[in-house]
Amino acid sequence: MPVHALYLLVRLSLRSHRWHRHSDFARYADDFDDASKLGDAYQILCNRRSPTGLKQQILKPEHNETQEGGSLNTAIDLTLESDEEDLLITKSISTHSSPGDYCLESSTSTLDLTFHATSEEHAELADLLGMLSKEELEDLARKIKLPGHGKKGNIITALLSAADTQYTLSHFRRNEYVTGNKGAIITFGARLRALCMGQIGCCIRINPAVLTLLRRINLIFFRTPVYEGHLFVPAILVASHKRVYHRYITTRTPDIFPDRCSLLEYELSLELERGCEASVEDYKQLTSTKELSTKERQAVEETILEFYRRVLDCFKVSLERRTRSQSLLGRVLERFEPGHVYTRTLHHIAPIVGKIDGVESEATILQSLLAQNRWHCGKRGGWYDRLALLHMKDKTTEQLRRAYKLVTVALLDESTLLRYKPKLIRRLKRLEHQLKLAPDERHACDGDLERCQDVYILGCRIRPCAQDSKGTESAAGKTIWEGSQGVPLGVEDYALEHYARLGFRGKHCEGTLVRFIFALLFHDILFMQVPGAFETPYQTAPLDLVMDTFYTSRKEVIDARLKQILNGDALVFADKTDSEHRKDRTFFVGGKWDAFERHEILEILECMKPSVIHDICLQQIQDFEASGGGVPDLIVWNHSSLDVRFVEVKSASDKLSETQKLWIHTLLSAGATVEVCHVETEEDQKKRNKNGRKSQMNVRSRSNGRSLEYSTAKWSRSGINQEQSIGSPPGAANLLLSDDELPPEVVQVSSLRKRGLSVSERVTSGLEKRRKI
Repeated sequence: MPVHALYLLVRLSLRSHRWHRHSDFARYADDFDDASKLGDAYQILCNRRSPTGLKQQILKPEHNETQEGGSLNTAIDLTLESDEEDLLITKSISTHSSPGDYCLESSTSTLDLTFHATSEEHAELADLLGMLSKEELEDLARKIKLPGHGKKGNIITALLSAADTQYTLSHFRRNEYVTGNKGAIITFGARLRALCMGQIGCCIRINPAVLTLLRRINLIFFRTPVYEGHLFVPAILVASHKRVYHRYITTRTPDIFPDRCSLLEYELSLELERGCEASVEDYKQLTSTKELSTKERQAVEETILEFYRRVLDCFKVSLERRTRSQSLLGRVLERFEPGHVYTRTLHHIAPIVGKIDGVESEATILQSLLAQNRWHCGKRGGWYDRLALLHMKDKTTEQLRRAYKLVTVALLDESTLLRYKPKLIRRLKRLEHQLKLAPDERHACDGDLERCQDVYILGCRIRPCAQDSKGTESAAGKTIWEGSQGVPLGVEDYALEHYARLGFRGKHCEGTLVRFIFALLFHDILFMQVPGAFETPYQTAPLDLVMDTFYTSRKEVIDARLKQILNGDALVFADKTDSEHRKDRTFFVGGKWDAFERHEILEILECMKPSVIHDICLQQIQDFEASGGGVPDLIVWNHSSLDVRFVEVKSASDKLSETQKLWIHTLLSAGATVEVCHVETEEDQKKRNKNGRKSQMNVRSRSNGRSLEYSTAKWSRSGINQEQSIGSPPGAANLLLSDDELPPEVVQVSSLRKRGLSVSERVTSGLEKRRKI
């Protein structure tokens, strides 16, 4: 294939899979030394010679063309992010199909590669209409005297419906629409097609088999654990000098996919996940629209249920397959197993399936997920909690007891992460109250999450308003507040103004700060050579960062670094990493160079206590996947007084989430100053005072640093007291469940060991053992 034809093939393949009108690719003519090569490339890809004048039509867009596809002078954007014209494709012509189509397309052993692309002769009328802009569709509807107002999808539907029911005579305005024998009957669809071609000119669509092959090459080379919407993006950005990755040693695992069938099944799992996510997104958009027909809703719901059944069946089959070795390399490469993708898909789709098909179906998903301990074990705590909640919806004693036993098993399970335990403990207490257990049968805990002081500031709120279909105004979106200069501000920016008057500098950064601190202090450890961690030179982090193997495979160096941080050396490591990588803007996880200037991040670290920095990094090590959420909104600091504060900003009606409470406790326990800043109006203040909530302006700051262990509790049952950490199983000394007592939907994993403990023996969980680092 000539280079110019190959160039056009690659450029179109990197865009979304759809029909491209000539204005979409006419600008590529500027990339050739001879502009006529674009017409030759079009002919070669379509395996035909173009009709008379087609080459000139490709090189010169018609005068009434819209700016949808750009002009000949448009610069080539090598970032290859979503093109604006891609957003104009309607849902009715979307590329994702039914679950069965994904299975057929991905698992086909032979692909039809006899042609590279198809031309406009093979385009359906719906495809041609989909390439027109909304303005062009409205103009087309006016020409054929049809209603042409509303959304683009509605106009296309009306035009297609008219094409199926009407016809015309060719001798009426024959020369304007089609040519043929006088008096010959032609369909209205043919007339509509001729009008579309007059607007579009010529078009092309890449062969789906070619795209499948290119996507498979992308998957094998980049080892992507998720579906990639655009192909070869990292390599292109590096080649165009728009992105710089850290240089590290890569080791390609030759048998990451044992055989071709494993590769095809993994490819299928990613396609199913992508189709499932697209259907769920359609469902959310449709349900948020009040003008939704029952037929449309049922169609989307049925598609989601088809995906659910298909994914669940594939998940069960994956469980029966042989597993990888439990070596370090084997555990890291588990993410390339289809079961890993199916587990992730079921986790995300479970709540939607519960809404559509009832809680029984959601419970089935959760039971299936809990029955395995191979993939996404860090989410087991959430599965336990959700399944217990489903049992609690039925107020019968039997269901409440099942939920009670399920929660106790969750707290005994070593895979239950710290972020789930406060909620599970509260659910346990609620169940004990509903079951009316005797006091000596209940679990008691005197260690609660620490709470920071509340700060209240007054302001003038400007509510953004929206109008519904009846013209009624209602509050919509985030609240806007009037700033000191009369400028509208968001609630976080308004709070920053308040702290600026107190002499603080500040940033609205949320989880960006803790991730950036961790990236600066552990950069060399993140990119140290570990088996299976780096498969390609285009990674922003090791593959095992979100797994427990991240710590176990680097235990000695992580322990040493945490000790150095406690000794006050954090500033040294941050300064070294920043000076080496800020100039090139090295692209790695947590490296948000635009969020903080060099002097800002160094000042913040200088103001922080070593114990605070230590616990921030420890949170990332223990649970990187979830540690970026729930961090207070603002970081404010005064470098002259070495005063730094974490501030969570809330409007009058907002409440703290579970992850926010846990982060606030973590920071307070480490010795940080944390405030919850409530922005309210005078009316809100009156309501608060009326309800007995008094403003407290004295902010508590703990001076003694503590470990990440957020509380020490005393659990008692049957009159026996035992001091133990909240991270350990509640009542583990006396609450021993026999196999027949366990709820039938829970399959005990091998890591769950029932232990009988003496009164004087201290119970430590797997999390506490890790804290000893």
